[in-house]
Amino acid sequence: MAESSGSPHRLLYKQVGSPPWKETFRQGCLERMRNSRHKLLNRYNLRIMNSVVTCPCGLHIPSHSTDLTEQKLRACLEGNVNEHSAHCPHIPEFSVTGGTEEKPSLLMSCLACDTWAVIL
Repeated sequence: MAESSGSPHRLLYKQVGSPPWKETFRQGCLERMRNSRHKLLNRYNLRIMNSVVTCPCGLHIPSHSTDLTEQKLRACLEGNVNEHSAHCPHIPEFSVTGGTEEKPSLLMSCLACDTWAVIL
């Protein structure tokens, strides 16, 4: 039997000028990531007092710069998260590194796409 090529479901994906299903899926993932990015940035309620970045979760990181403001930190976080979400639909993780002789650093990493960035 011949398959009906005019089914409504098939027409959704076969319209002239519509993106292929993979691109549609990717765009949907990116849109969900953009929406959750704001939740992600708002979840980390970071404050800067006396050149120390603090968070209600107990995080304390001495700032590497005396002119770091909350606005600059938020812009840096948002820029790195935006850059990551442009090529990966997964949510990055944040961690603090540092040894006894160096100041701790705030890192953003993603195991899914194997990228990382130094935030502070």
